[in-house]
Amino acid sequence: MIEDGRQVWNRYRDDVAFQHAGAVGSIRELSELMDAAVRAFQAGAWVSQSNAAMDAYKKLLSLQSSARSTAQSVEDEFDDALSRQPHYVDESSWQAKW
Repeated sequence: MIEDGRQVWNRYRDDVAFQHAGAVGSIRELSELMDAAVRAFQAGAWVSQSNAAMDAYKKLLSLQSSARSTAQSVEDEFDDALSRQPHYVDESSWQAKW
């Protein structure tokens, strides 16, 4: 970073933080919905003579696991991006013009 000018707030970092907050909200909402669906299955919401209910339950558990893993990766990416951005940057930097 060139430090020959005035230091200003890093607008790019602000945008990353804003997007991170939105992603975390969506992740929590999806997690709550999937948890509710799993609880419903566990409470016997769908019982079938064939293996259809069990197959759907297993698929739901697999999707829930994948969603949790992906959610953690998303949060890690945002955290990493934020950790690499200073709060203040030179006024001529691209982050100041974001």
